[in-house]
Amino acid sequence: MNRLLRRRWLFDGRIIVSYALVTCALFWPVFSHFSSAIGVGSGVGANDGWQNVWNFWWLQYALSHGQNLFFTKLLYYPYGANLLWHTLDSFHGLLALPITVWVSPMAAFNTVALLSFIASGYTMYLLAEQLTHSPSAAWLAGGLFAFSPFRLTKLYDGQVELLCMQYLPLFVLWLIYALERPSWRWSAGCAALLVIITLTDLYYALFSLIYLGLYATVVVFRHLSWTRLWQVVRSGAVITIPVVLLVVPFLVTSRQAGDFTDWEARQILSSATPLNFIWPNPNSPWWGGQLGEIQQRLHLGAGGTSLGLAVLLLAAVALAAYRRQLWQWALLIIIIFVLELGPYLVINGRITGIRLPYALINLLPGAQAGRRPNHLIVYRSVLLALLAAWGWVWLSQHVGTRWRRLSLVAAVICVGIDLWPHGLQLSLPLSSPFYRQLATMPPGAILELPPLIRQSDYMQTQSIHQHPLAGGYLSRNPTYPLIDADGLRQLWNDSPDVESIINTDWTAALPAALTSYDITYVAIHLDKTDSEQYALLEPILDRTLKQVYRDARLIVYQRPPTVLLPSLRQGVGWYPVEHLQIERVQWTAAMADVTVVNPAVTSAPMMLEFTVAAYAHARPVVVEMRRGQQDVPLLSFTATLDAHHYRLLLMGAPGETSLHFATTADPAHEVVPRALGLMFTQLSVMAVTPVLPDVVQ
Repeated sequence: MNRLLRRRWLFDGRIIVSYALVTCALFWPVFSHFSSAIGVGSGVGANDGWQNVWNFWWLQYALSHGQNLFFTKLLYYPYGANLLWHTLDSFHGLLALPITVWVSPMAAFNTVALLSFIASGYTMYLLAEQLTHSPSAAWLAGGLFAFSPFRLTKLYDGQVELLCMQYLPLFVLWLIYALERPSWRWSAGCAALLVIITLTDLYYALFSLIYLGLYATVVVFRHLSWTRLWQVVRSGAVITIPVVLLVVPFLVTSRQAGDFTDWEARQILSSATPLNFIWPNPNSPWWGGQLGEIQQRLHLGAGGTSLGLAVLLLAAVALAAYRRQLWQWALLIIIIFVLELGPYLVINGRITGIRLPYALINLLPGAQAGRRPNHLIVYRSVLLALLAAWGWVWLSQHVGTRWRRLSLVAAVICVGIDLWPHGLQLSLPLSSPFYRQLATMPPGAILELPPLIRQSDYMQTQSIHQHPLAGGYLSRNPTYPLIDADGLRQLWNDSPDVESIINTDWTAALPAALTSYDITYVAIHLDKTDSEQYALLEPILDRTLKQVYRDARLIVYQRPPTVLLPSLRQGVGWYPVEHLQIERVQWTAAMADVTVVNPAVTSAPMMLEFTVAAYAHARPVVVEMRRGQQDVPLLSFTATLDAHHYRLLLMGAPGETSLHFATTADPAHEVVPRALGLMFTQLSVMAVTPVLPDVVQ
């Protein structure tokens, strides 16, 4: 028994080494800079890759500082950002933690990416070997799966969390055992795998649940017995309950994680088209360029859903030879591809309006966050690689013993020509001497301009200076009310002409706004997109802030010491400032929000002052304060057509206090209709010094 086990491990060791050799050849350009750069192959990779490097760094930072792994205050400061819906890949980040700490986050990124190819090949080999009992066929299936064009695209795009597909073949294999030979051991193993998949990528978690449902349906349909139905339901519950409990926090915090209003448009953009099923390898150095032009012209689904032609040809051979044995796998492949087409059929970039089965999946809680239906290819690739293994089994059985090895070599050469990709490129980190200098400067957040909410440039250097960022780049960016504050709004949007009723001069309000939100530094990058426009702000900032660094690519300012004074920030419900004769006015809708910001660490009395008139006729007004989930009325009055001045004394808690002006609104007779409620001519807040009673001697 020990001899057989040793022989098995020796054989498996050779299998692993073979995949490792191919992987090392792929990663060869990276080895010389393994700890200081990352290997990518596209512009997307140079962006998303560094976002994933930040993920590795953040997990190390959070653990070393005793912080919540799934919430960071270092991005979108001072509110922070929820990372539950972000592509954090906490599982591999924690596995690679020693490399992150002792070497670098770049080395951790490269290590996880490299090992994912070896592990994916080996787990696919295990699945195919168990079902075909042919080591050579299983070895071929592992290579087809591990080095498929889809996986190479994820490597080129730097999306290391989507590279880690090694658990999917094991999930398929153990699910067969759990449902075909019901036992608690296999069900518990599938449950553990599903938790690991969830902590790796939420897309793959959703798709694994979909595959579980599809395969369970096939098993029940094949046996048609109440006993088997009960066994499948019981095993399915054991498998899914742990991951459901894990995902509940994701669903509860979905509103705080970001804006999901565009989920359907994103799903359509990332849906496959019928042509994607037979699309050749788009990463080929021989024909990839021509395919890219055709793909753009035909508006094929974004993200790439190709497996190459070799796997399709071998799968076709298998179905022709063993269709009675393999019908269930073929059926699952067809269903999965139909789901890849997304909620609507898209042909040549045109939405036909024909609803498809994926629309039913969107009815599940949280499923609308699955914005890439075409990534269901991950399970289609497992099943097609499995069918390709069966195809090789048939070919090897119909080739003479003398020619069998030669045929395998010929098949490997054909597969190599079909799947051989273009090489990896090194992406070096951005650097500036200032960021090492910033690491030694006083604490405080940094506002970097232009704001790059879809680029990871500013997150690259955060691991050096470790200061919080105003903004950031996450897979799902949260709403960011800070950029509505006067001073910060003009900087963020490069709109110095934008006015509000609160301040007549936004530059005068800038130091107070920076102080209110603990932003100490403002950096203008002169080498980014639209940087020419932001460079025009330099004379304004020179008059307002203190310049502390400058080179050919970067200008950095530090806010001056400022007295901690309360400030106001407008929210929704306000129309742009207008000029009526010599007076500045600002109209509201039926509800207008304003936030009082108290930068002190203790509560303080403050006075809200405003001058307001009603539109068209007198109307009731209620000023409310948000406390928890309730709005508490503070002041009620009737606004008339004549402007009146009001004062409201309130106790401002540290940080932000939300107020609402609630009234009614009527449509205005204008070219562009608006619903108007109130007209403000003045709105301000000031600190109030408590009057102490005289002390009687």
